[in-house]
Amino acid sequence: MAIVIKSFDAVRDEHSRVLILGTAPGRESLDLEEYYAGRNNEFWPTIYSIFDLEPAETYPERKAFLLQKNIAIWDVARECTREGSSDRRLRNVSANNFTGVLDEPTNIKCVCFNGQKALSLFMGCIGLKWSSVSYILLPSTNGASSMHVELKKQFWKATLKPFLNTK
Repeated sequence: MAIVIKSFDAVRDEHSRVLILGTAPGRESLDLEEYYAGRNNEFWPTIYSIFDLEPAETYPERKAFLLQKNIAIWDVARECTREGSSDRRLRNVSANNFTGVLDEPTNIKCVCFNGQKALSLFMGCIGLKWSSVSYILLPSTNGASSMHVELKKQFWKATLKPFLNTK
């Protein structure tokens, strides 16, 4: 049975330089009201590995860490329907409003897509309207991704580190 999914608010502030976009919250994320809460999702270990750190224990600490490192996260879908947590089952997608987030002036220099589905949703709903930012496709942190997690972490680190506050 398909359920209606509503996006969480963006985790961002005026210092954010990198915006990482997912598709829509999965079931575990919805239940806990936390981005990337799924047991099999490697988002938090991947983000922390960029700085050679282990993920913080609590979600508020993790969000604070993102902002300290000038990272924003959000989902492409403002609302959609889906059976289960598979992105292949997303239907009736309406996108978040990126006007104001990516319009000049903005400190966002890079929009990263956490997997191919986030990119294809963004392209289908919005398109690459902002020429002042770079767009980068990153391997999905979803546990269903076929890429080995350590290779994925290396890719994310090499790609994002130049844009981030690494102190």
